[in-house]
Order: sequence, then C-alpha cells, then structure tokens
Amino acid sequence: MFKSKIWAVLAVLVAVAFPFSKAHSQQWLGAYKPSLGTLPTEQGWSLVETGSQPTPLVSDGILHQGITLEKGVQYWTRQGLVSDFTSSKGLVFEVVVKVISSTYVEIPSLDTWQPGYMVNLIDVNGNQATLGITDTGVRVGWNNLLSNYSAAFIPWDTTSAYSAYRLTVASSKISLSINGKQVVTGLALGGSPSTNHDKWYFGDTSEYGTSETQLKAIHWGVLPDITGCIKMKSTAIKKTKVLARQQGEADQITVTDGKGCYEFSNIVSGKTFQVIINGPLVP
Repeated sequence: MFKSKIWAVLAVLVAVAFPFSKAHSQQWLGAYKPSLGTLPTEQGWSLVETGSQPTPLVSDGILHQGITLEKGVQYWTRQGLVSDFTSSKGLVFEVVVKVISSTYVEIPSLDTWQPGYMVNLIDVNGNQATLGITDTGVRVGWNNLLSNYSAAFIPWDTTSAYSAYRLTVASSKISLSINGKQVVTGLALGGSPSTNHDKWYFGDTSEYGTSETQLKAIHWGVLPDITGCIKMKSTAIKKTKVLARQQGEADQITVTDGKGCYEFSNIVSGKTFQVIINGPLVP
C-alpha cells in the first residue's frame, strides 16, 4: 500500500462491468507499432497475399500499403488472441490509419458489401465483427458482411488526416467511434458464425476492391470493469496512484492518465470494492 497526503474512498459498490465514458482513456493489452520500424510480420502477424501485390514498407514510423490489386488480396492475420464477443469484457480494437484510396462495392446478388480496406475480427465462437474503411466513409457489420446484419454506410472524411477507428465488440453488440465520436452504437449480433476461430485480419481482404493506406498504429484490449475520472476544482488529477480493493483479493494499483482517468479490468464479480485515490494537498 502506498502512503498518501489524502486518502479518498470513491466507491463501495457491487462489482459489475461498466461501458467506457467519453472521457475515459483505454488501457491497451497489445499493439502493432510501425514506430518500431518493422513490418507486422516481425511483430507477430502473418502476411497473406495473392497476385503481384506492391511490397508494403515501413517508413518514418508508418506502414505504407498499396495500391493493392483489385483481383487479389494483401492482408495480415494473427491467431490465438482469445476473445469472446458475447462476454461483457469483449474486445476493443483500434486502428489509426489514413486512407489514400479505398473502394466500396455492394454486391446485390449476394446481399453483401466489400470495402477496399477491412478490419475483420473473429472470436472464440466464430463470430465476426467487421469494419470497412473506404475513401468516402465507413461501415460495420457482423458475420459474412450481409447487409441485414450491417449498420448503414456512414459518409466520413477518411483521407484528409489520420483517424482513430475504435471497434468495441461486447455483449453481442458492436459499437464504433472515430476520433472519440460515437458513430455506431449497439449493432446486435447476427448471421452465421465462421468456421475460423480466434483470428484477426487487417488490410485488403477482398478480391472485389483495392486500397492504398498509411497505418500509424493498431491497439487492442478489453472493456474494463471499473472506470472513472478524478478532478479537483475542475482540474484533472493526473499521474496519481489509484487503488482498487476487494476483501480476500490482492490490491490493484494503477495511475491516472492525462485526463485524470483510470481503469481496472480484473475486479472479481460478486464482491464489493473500494476505489481509493492518493490525492494531492487540497489548496
């Protein structure tokens, strides 16, 4: 336990899962970082491609891909990172990317749609959550990209600057925020699961489209059990230790971020908890 100038007990409640607040900053469990100067294949991902695709490269901390071929694919995949989209913790997956070009194709005969650039996430049960990013907007959907299980296409400026696209897939629902703005909320699970399990994809996965992109980062994590933000006289309390305590369990300690926010992701269900902050001197 750490010593404090002020101990403030913030909550004594039954532990349940809470969604993110807009002010909350996600803590990540893993990442692909082009800033390390390496391709995804050197950070745990496998490359899949067909046709004579342009060679992707990392330059100045950015993964450059494309222009990909229309009748081929070029994407990275990773397996074994277990997630369950029906659980309350689910998966939070964020891609920070700038689109140079990316097509969008609807195929009425198959009742489906295909983007030139895609993030496709498959959980332990074979459920797929998909984000398509094109040069005119975005779309999200469940299994097989069938229109009945997809949100409407959302016009969006994806080409002027880097944007952070954050998919939250939990409790059998998909939500999407772009640069912190919620654009899709609670799209319910639908469609038939995939025969694949625990696989994630990003890149040009469609033989119906083509894309050119500049990727800055990918991050992933889970929904936390407890979140909160601390202010004193309207000023965020930054870089301050926060403790979560439950009877019979080891104390958990974290630090507030630049907005004074914190999270805990390993609270034991069915027990009450205390959240305690080591606050500064009150002026």
